[in-house]
Amino acid sequence: MRTVVDHAALERALEDVGAALPAGDSARLVAIAEEKLAGRAVEALGAGERRQLLDALREELVKMSPGAAQRQRELLAEAKEMFSAEHGSSVVVSTTPAKGGTWVFFHDGSPTSPVIWGESFFPREPGTPVPVIRPNPKKAGLTGRPTWRTASGTFVTKPPPLPAKPVTIPSGLDAEALEKAPDAVLSEVARARKAAVEAAEKQGMPVKLTAAPGTRRAGGRIATITKVYPTVPGGAWDECVVAEGVTGPEVARMPEAEMDKVLPRIGTLTDAPDLQGMARMHVYGPIFGDETLAGLAYGPHEAANLLASGSTEGFARVGAKQTGRLNVKAGTPVTVSQYVKYRPVKGSPAGRYPFVVSVKYEYTLESGSRAVAVIDISPRGEVTFHLDR
Repeated sequence: MRTVVDHAALERALEDVGAALPAGDSARLVAIAEEKLAGRAVEALGAGERRQLLDALREELVKMSPGAAQRQRELLAEAKEMFSAEHGSSVVVSTTPAKGGTWVFFHDGSPTSPVIWGESFFPREPGTPVPVIRPNPKKAGLTGRPTWRTASGTFVTKPPPLPAKPVTIPSGLDAEALEKAPDAVLSEVARARKAAVEAAEKQGMPVKLTAAPGTRRAGGRIATITKVYPTVPGGAWDECVVAEGVTGPEVARMPEAEMDKVLPRIGTLTDAPDLQGMARMHVYGPIFGDETLAGLAYGPHEAANLLASGSTEGFARVGAKQTGRLNVKAGTPVTVSQYVKYRPVKGSPAGRYPFVVSVKYEYTLESGSRAVAVIDISPRGEVTFHLDR
């Protein structure tokens, strides 16, 4: 059973509750909801699970908010002024639930001794007081022994006391948006699930919920879709989508309009000359016999063409009679891992978008041996490829 979220309707609903998002960002919220639901209906969640899901959606909204992006830029500028470029090249946003809202740590990416450049509190409702005790940074995923930068510019290893009257930075979201927006997301996911169940029942099909509803759109050969994150934030990649399945006959590519709901075409996003050669890359594409929008990200046309060539996805097209090669008709097990990094796009609505840094294909051949194909993309867009068989 596939659930299809109406992202355009969801984005209108989010705008109505004061959380207007650029096209594509709503897909990130839906992906979080689907991951936490793990195939269950929204109504099946216990009180604790629902609270955790709402907190996860609020945290993502905070990361997307203009206020967080503005504060991140300010702290990055301060970091670069105080240190050399290699020590102040990034400011990572990490969040954790706090009483009445979401707490934000702005820090560098060090896994052993992160520097916390600043902290902020985003309330769910107007007038919510700042908690008198800050959350433990470990709850936000920070590891090692952190160092805090104080208001005077010094650095201390002991958490400094919060000021008597802490100031919350403007989120850029309307009042109560963090409270209302998560319910808008869950309402659309529930609507899509109900529609899928009703459609299946009309066709006399047994209703079976998958672990990743809504992520398969074209065929039926993807078995699982999972998303993983690095244990140390701020490194070479921000998230990885892993799709496991069995190859099959090529299916028709889904309409561009469907892809537009998740990730806009680069030409509509920016006129930057160095990005005009970018295409949208699938994790698991139609040449394999299925297609997913999960993990859709930008990559150079050269890399996208490699996917369709005889080196990666096209490798699955070759005939069954060729010894040691893939037999797409018989179905060849494959695991695809696509790593992305969110990079700023100047002048764009959301500010940051996913760009592919590496894609790995792991095939299991008829002989029982494995073939691994890897595409790497440098920050400058340089593409390298290698295949081990």
